[in-house]
Amino acid sequence: MRLLDGLKPEHRGLLTFGKEERRLPAGTVLYRPGDPADNLFAVVSGTVSVKGAMSDGSELDLGLLGSGKLFGVAALIPGGAPRAATATVESDAVIVEFNKDSASKLKASFGPEPAVTFMRNVLKMLADQIMQILSVTNRLNSLVIRRHPDYPLDPASWVKTVESALPSGLLAGLFRKSSYKSGTEIIGKGSRADGFFFLKEGTIKANDVAELAAPNVFGQLAFFADAPSPASFVASSDCEITQFPEKSLDGYLKKHPEEGYKLLEALLHLMVYHHLTIDTRR
Repeated sequence: MRLLDGLKPEHRGLLTFGKEERRLPAGTVLYRPGDPADNLFAVVSGTVSVKGAMSDGSELDLGLLGSGKLFGVAALIPGGAPRAATATVESDAVIVEFNKDSASKLKASFGPEPAVTFMRNVLKMLADQIMQILSVTNRLNSLVIRRHPDYPLDPASWVKTVESALPSGLLAGLFRKSSYKSGTEIIGKGSRADGFFFLKEGTIKANDVAELAAPNVFGQLAFFADAPSPASFVASSDCEITQFPEKSLDGYLKKHPEEGYKLLEALLHLMVYHHLTIDTRR
């Protein structure tokens, strides 16, 4: 299973202990909007359809998920969050549930390194799914990290956690700080940037649709999905930006596993907010 890639048998055993595969017939409803979000799900075989509940009472088709796909990501929001979608088994399926505290349990039992590996796997799978949804819905406003009225924590706190990784990374020469003049294209639509970016000062336009104001994070969806950028990112004022290149990020996570765990945890929560913002766009 892609979610467990790179983990040793003892790490996998901890995550899957007591989590037997559930064989479910077509038509089984796993959760509905408003249900408590306690677990993250992975599809082993078969298909599951996920439909988001919109404020006007309509539903947004978020895709048909097959083998290796994740769903139920609201469980990753700390402090609790209700389900914002309906998940229904479309064709007979085998499902595995993971506790929402899986990463922290790994860290407590084996240290930060396997927890970092697990979170990178979750980030890659979730980014891939968000990119697929964006390609269908074209809801590029969701690229802006903003407070969501239905969820308990302010995403700005996670942006600050990403910012806290800058001093040690810059000091070690792993991250790159640059200044950009207004009008400069930082990431071209359809291009593949090396890593992701932290906006320290200034503002950026995404496809002339969404504006990002500092402090903010951008480029992480395409980076973790290993896909072309869904939007162009252009400086709409003079900006100060720090780049997290891929190889340097790998080096940072190995050299500073404890700080790296907090960095990936913050990026994961920001990505969950992206996902939920698409699901329940007002």
